[in-house]
Amino acid sequence: MNKHFDNYTVLITGAASGLGKELSVCFYKMGCNLALADTNFSALHVLAETFTGTNRLISIHEADVSDPQAIQSVVDVVLLKHKQLDILINNAAISASVSFENVSVQNFKKVMEVNLMGVVHTTKCCLPYLHKSKDGYIVNIASGFAGMGFPGKSAYAASKAALIALTNVLQTELAGTTVKPSYVIPPPMVTGIIVNNLHESFEKMQREQQFIRKHATNTRQVAELIIRGMERKKFRNVIGFRTRWVDLCSRLFPSTVQQLIGKRRSKIDFY
Repeated sequence: MNKHFDNYTVLITGAASGLGKELSVCFYKMGCNLALADTNFSALHVLAETFTGTNRLISIHEADVSDPQAIQSVVDVVLLKHKQLDILINNAAISASVSFENVSVQNFKKVMEVNLMGVVHTTKCCLPYLHKSKDGYIVNIASGFAGMGFPGKSAYAASKAALIALTNVLQTELAGTTVKPSYVIPPPMVTGIIVNNLHESFEKMQREQQFIRKHATNTRQVAELIIRGMERKKFRNVIGFRTRWVDLCSRLFPSTVQQLIGKRRSKIDFY
């Protein structure tokens, strides 16, 4: 992996596991200084202990992105320790696999507070410092569910669709500055989000896990492709042939896609 981002400071939310963890490893290998945030502080500590043998600065921060005061405190500490911030990866997310009729308003709001408002809080706290970077990046991890009427994903899909809309606006508002917003639509991956997901039954959670495993792409590979997209200044990074195909069909033929999904509901009954 090249040294395009050598000595950059990267803040990654949801860094303790899954895609966030793999991004941390990849950026570390590129010579970056890391500020890693997650609600699972013990897992962050274990991850940080693997980064040895260089003089790069690694800091870990326990934080819930849905709490604006907590995020402001984290960013303050990051700047105190690192003195700069060049890249923000908004990766932290939760999900729910429950039909819209059955999901509680409280759980729906919780998904929105983490997946959307968490990005709002973190980005607003970081943006003044990203403006000071000669080469700043905001990378928002979205989802193909944003463009699909996938059963049981109303809260998650709504949060990711709103995230894409937010990133579109940031792209136009920050045009001409040194800050480059972008979003990623990754392929299915085996991460902790399914196990920690809200489901209507244990059996349906297992079925969703089996579905993901069948179609999953290696998480390290996805992380590397995200960084490659950043190097190429890609605003919209859709990863994987199957993901690009589904994304294209969802945008060009939305009615047809929703009809096909509706007819196959019995095979994707995760809610």
